[in-house]
Amino acid sequence: MNEQQRQLSGLYWRFFVMHDPQVKRFLVRDADSFLSYKERAAVQAWIDSDCYFHCMHDSYDHVELLLAGMFAGCSGIFPDIEQDIRQFLARDRHLIERVMDQHYLRYCIWPTAAQSILIHDSQGYDATALDFPLNINEYDENFHIGRIEARWNVQVEHTFEPNTWLIWSLKDQTQRTICEYDIYVESQRFNIMLPKVYTDHLQRGEWYIETRPKFSSMN
Repeated sequence: MNEQQRQLSGLYWRFFVMHDPQVKRFLVRDADSFLSYKERAAVQAWIDSDCYFHCMHDSYDHVELLLAGMFAGCSGIFPDIEQDIRQFLARDRHLIERVMDQHYLRYCIWPTAAQSILIHDSQGYDATALDFPLNINEYDENFHIGRIEARWNVQVEHTFEPNTWLIWSLKDQTQRTICEYDIYVESQRFNIMLPKVYTDHLQRGEWYIETRPKFSSMN
C-alpha cells in the first residue's frame, strides 16, 4: 500500500487487494473474528463454484448486501479501486463515516458482484442463497461467522515505569505465544480485550500474560 492510499480512511484499505496483480482470490475478514470449519466449508464451496464473488450472512444483524468483513472475490474485476473510492467519496460526502465502507460496497461493488456471486445465508435474507454446507456450533452454542470475539475485558498489572511503551504477550501452558501486541501505559495497570475462549484459560490459571519493555534502555 502506497502513501496516497494510506491517506484514505483505514476502512477502505481492505479493498486494495481487489486489484492486486499478485492475488488471484481474496478473502476480506475482520481481525477480531475467529476462523471456523463452518466458514472453511463455505469458502471451499465458493472455490468449487464458477462464481467470481462470495458473501455470507450468519446472524440477524448481517443485513447488508455485502458485509465488509465477510466477503471474497477474484481479483482483476475492478481495475482501479483507489480511483473508484476517491470518486465515490467526492460524490457522497454526506455518508456516515462509521459505515462508509459498507455504503461503498453497496453502491459501487454490489452491482457488479451480484452478477456472479455465491451467497451462503442462515437467516433467510436472500431467496437465491444456499444453506451453509457445514452447520455446527463451534466454540459455543451462540457462535456465528463474523462474531466479534475480542469483547472480554482483562486488567493487567505490571512493574515497569508508567508513561512508556510495553509489549504484552499471552502465553499458554507450554509458554507458546498465542498473541502479542504493544501498548502505551500511563499507570501500573492497563486493560485489554480478549476472546472469551482465551479469558477462560486465564481464569483457570492455564495461561498467563507476560509484559516487557518495547524499547531497550540506553545505558
